[in-house]
Amino acid sequence: TGPVYLFGGVFHDGRPLRLYAAEKVELYPPRTGPAIRLRSAAHAALVEAGCRAMRELRWTGFASADFVRAPDDRFVLLEVNPRPWGSIAAARMT
Repeated sequence: TGPVYLFGGVFHDGRPLRLYAAEKVELYPPRTGPAIRLRSAAHAALVEAGCRAMRELRWTGFASADFVRAPDDRFVLLEVNPRPWGSIAAARMT
């Protein structure tokens, strides 16, 4: 599998109000644990994939989603959680 990415935000009926995206650089425990080090990522394809998932779900509230970057550079959704994440203060307004 490829690198894992976090896409987080605050949404209203699927529309983004604030967004944040990052690569999960280090996990503890390795491979399966939560991220303990992130690198902000401005991948347009990641943001589009995350926003598309939230639009389809018509999500309202906090959302934290994990994606894997496939070898062909597509971002594949792993899961969505309805909770704030540790780096939420870095989310920018859309």
